Amino acid sequence: MKRFLTMLIFAAFATSLLAACGPASSPDDSVEHNVDEPQQPAEQDDTMPPVGAVYSNVTVGNADVLIMESYPIQVAVNVSGTKATPCEHIRVRVAPPDENNQIHINLDSWANPDLDCIQVLAEFEQRISLPLEDVADGDYTVWVNGEQVGAFTYPGG
Repeated sequence: MKRFLTMLIFAAFATSLLAACGPASSPDDSVEHNVDEPQQPAEQDDTMPPVGAVYSNVTVGNADVLIMESYPIQVAVNVSGTKATPCEHIRVRVAPPDENNQIHINLDSWANPDLDCIQVLAEFEQRISLPLEDVADGDYTVWVNGEQVGAFTYPGG
């Protein structure tokens, strides 16, 4: 009986410890919308930042340009890295090609300063579809947070 009570107390403690690590939010805390881009991949975090959100840099560990075998070609970028806490949301901004045919993708994160969150690094992975409608034929380079990560030829011919 004593062993059973000890296990029961341990289970209750472990459950309360795990519950304290999660964000304290309600369904009313977020609003669905597209962040900065008309075309968002399914993995995009569409939670709207609250007024007073705190923005942070993310660390990009790997970024790969993926060229789908279709016509016209479709291009996506898989990005993985770390963010400062598990409570942070990834924000993706894709700029249209500039005069040098460079497509710049900026990733950062935001967090609600009113929420308590455990302070540990959290990994993220993001697939970003590049909007290529109305893009002229040519050779393009892709940049993520200021670093060139790949290139492609549009429309692929």
